[in-house]
Amino acid sequence: MSNAQGTQIYVEGLDYRLVTVGSITRIQRLVPSTITDGETVLVDYRYETSGTAEFDTLASALSVNVSFLNTLTAFVRYDWQDTDVRSGSLTNPVNDRDRVELGITMSNQFLDGWSIDGQYRHVVNDEEISPYVSDLLDAGLSSSLFGRFKVAVSAGISEIDYENSPEDVQQVTYRLRLGGRAFNRSRFSYEVSYLDDAGGSEPRRQVRHRLSFQWSYRQVQFDLRGYYFQDRLGVTERDETRITGQLTRVF
Repeated sequence: MSNAQGTQIYVEGLDYRLVTVGSITRIQRLVPSTITDGETVLVDYRYETSGTAEFDTLASALSVNVSFLNTLTAFVRYDWQDTDVRSGSLTNPVNDRDRVELGITMSNQFLDGWSIDGQYRHVVNDEEISPYVSDLLDAGLSSSLFGRFKVAVSAGISEIDYENSPEDVQQVTYRLRLGGRAFNRSRFSYEVSYLDDAGGSEPRRQVRHRLSFQWSYRQVQFDLRGYYFQDRLGVTERDETRITGQLTRVF
């Protein structure tokens, strides 16, 4: 890796690192690094082709859903893929797989306008390139307030254990959404989310805020949008703030 002019060569482990999960490889800038913010870099790489071969691929899938109590749905899903090389040879795996997913979802309304939703999923993905086992648990509560506002809160836990990579996932998320009409001829929405992932070789944290406001009167309309994003991976941190406003008049 070098700068755009080719006069500065960047060093792996000092300026950047490579992160590989399955068949995907990412480049992460390190801190401190001689790579500056917003700089264009050149990357040289070699990719090994799979070779030349004739092969047949057979895939199948099965899904079973069972609902009960009008609120719960349990399911089992299975898909399978197998490749038979008829002639030639392949240098890379064809990524045959056996995948099993078990889960249950819930949706229920209670009290006056309140509803609760949740899901749990367990996946065992046995494949050639990147086998893994994952668990997902997510639940949320939502309601309409005074007929003008909507509020929703949710939280989730996600864990993924990759057999061939240290970049696992151990993620916790929280979300809050508000929306509705503050007064006549106006509408707004606000969303904040927080993510914390301690499963990989570098801890990760994300915070996002989104705000939109719209007001209209006859042929005049005003739109305001705000966005704040903070992402921290290890000791690398990035902040971004955007605010846009637009006033339109239809003739």
